[in-house]
Amino acid sequence: MQGTVRVSSGRARGFQFFGFAGTATTSQVDCTRFYPHHPTLGRARFRAVSSPRASSSAAVPYRTIAVDPAVIPLGSAVYVPQARGVMIPVRNGVIRHDGWFVASDVGGGVRGHTIDFFVGTTRTSPFAFAKGRRGDRFVAYVVEDASIARALAKQRSIEASLALLAQH
Repeated sequence: MQGTVRVSSGRARGFQFFGFAGTATTSQVDCTRFYPHHPTLGRARFRAVSSPRASSSAAVPYRTIAVDPAVIPLGSAVYVPQARGVMIPVRNGVIRHDGWFVASDVGGGVRGHTIDFFVGTTRTSPFAFAKGRRGDRFVAYVVEDASIARALAKQRSIEASLALLAQH
């Protein structure tokens, strides 16, 4: 699990944001009545954050990554060779990933040379090289071509950003 939740603060137009902070060994709340196929859902822990994301753009599944901004500047285009060719599920079937990502989130537990790949609501990540296991290693290049980062950041879907990048 990853991401941020928005909870009404009880005030007019007021919300508080909480970011995923890990899982515990015991459940904090029993959600099995609502989510019977996810018995571990209540083990998720969240912490208060000041905003829903590090940037104002929406997270795009299979394109947005969370980084430590001291290592990879926010807004950077990042190329991960191992992601190139990975089959990504989309509305009308599957597409091959091009290996490009945009660093536009800071994540809850992203520190140092760690990258968190946003995969939306899918149950499993298609990126076998980055399953969050201690010791997982992969190469990532920060590409200093601002036009690529801008093109990636303004797209609302992986399909749209693949089409735009094909023009570069």
